[in-house]
Amino acid sequence: MSNEIDSFYKDSDIGINSEEWNIVNGFFTKFTDSKKTAEAFSVDLFRVSKSINVPVLDLLKSMNDKDTMGINETMAFYLNQIRSQSALLGVQNTITANQQVARNVLT
Repeated sequence: MSNEIDSFYKDSDIGINSEEWNIVNGFFTKFTDSKKTAEAFSVDLFRVSKSINVPVLDLLKSMNDKDTMGINETMAFYLNQIRSQSALLGVQNTITANQQVARNVLT
């Protein structure tokens, strides 16, 4: 694990079993093109697990029969559970602000 991941868990007091980490990270390593991406997905899954109070291995089981696209979709769904409604992942509808709000936004 990288230092960033270590500090995330240390700072947030999230207890991670090393066996679970190896299982989750190993799963994502099979489906991603880089070690860094696999670690990021693993960290995110642990964050979701802690936030929604569901065991991480139960979340991982829901992805066992999926291909890479299905895993990406499932991760987006899980991450959206803990994100702000204004910053959802995988949403294709373009959100248009009302005119008064839009005129105050610099592009």
